[in-house]
Amino acid sequence: MIILRRDTKAVGTHATERSRLALACRADHLSPSIQKFLSDAPRFLGDALIDVENEAEDSDVESVDGDEVVKDSSIPPIPLLTLPLLSTLGHAACVEYRIGDLAHQELSLRMGQANDALHAICLALVDKAILFCNDVRHASGNVSCSCAWGKVKSVDTVLHKYTTIYKKSWSAMLSLGVDQNILNRYRELEDKDLQVTTNVLQPNGSGHHEENLAWFWSMDIPRDTDGDHWMSECMSTEICRHHRC
Repeated sequence: MIILRRDTKAVGTHATERSRLALACRADHLSPSIQKFLSDAPRFLGDALIDVENEAEDSDVESVDGDEVVKDSSIPPIPLLTLPLLSTLGHAACVEYRIGDLAHQELSLRMGQANDALHAICLALVDKAILFCNDVRHASGNVSCSCAWGKVKSVDTVLHKYTTIYKKSWSAMLSLGVDQNILNRYRELEDKDLQVTTNVLQPNGSGHHEENLAWFWSMDIPRDTDGDHWMSECMSTEICRHHRC
């Protein structure tokens, strides 16, 4: 749903018939799951469903990365419904309606969604750094330069996709009243966190100890670092290397 909304905005006013059809097919593929979710929602949410639907109507113009997503009249109507999720309702209302257990379940799902997005972001950043090191840096001539930057643009598209997913997940966690311990792990994603450097790809280079990686590179998702012998040995080696520098 998040990516489909983003792609619907991205096609703009000059969308081709093929791209419109592709969006419609994707929406049609999601439709059965959405309808099943909507039909089961009253059984679980009860009276809270009315407030959730009202909140959904108020958010008809949705924000993605700070940009307003407005339905384009030149694109055929695509049924992008706002799902009645408790993150739309907010933590206080969940407590009032005594559906805190359901809110906790959505929080767990949002954390899993954020984990998957961060993993994909790390892979995309690695791909981008390697492309700069191997393709862009050694490209000569217009053809090879265009090809190299085309690959970088493709990686940027993937990076933007999962950045959008993480930001949506993070906002939902805030709405669900996540505690500070979890926020210390899942931080707000900033533009500076998505910058890459090729210096770390040079084993014999100097000054690596001064490179500051983004917070998610050292994130312990399974929470097993303390009991992992190999990770402890790696961290000890890294500390010794820094002291020698």
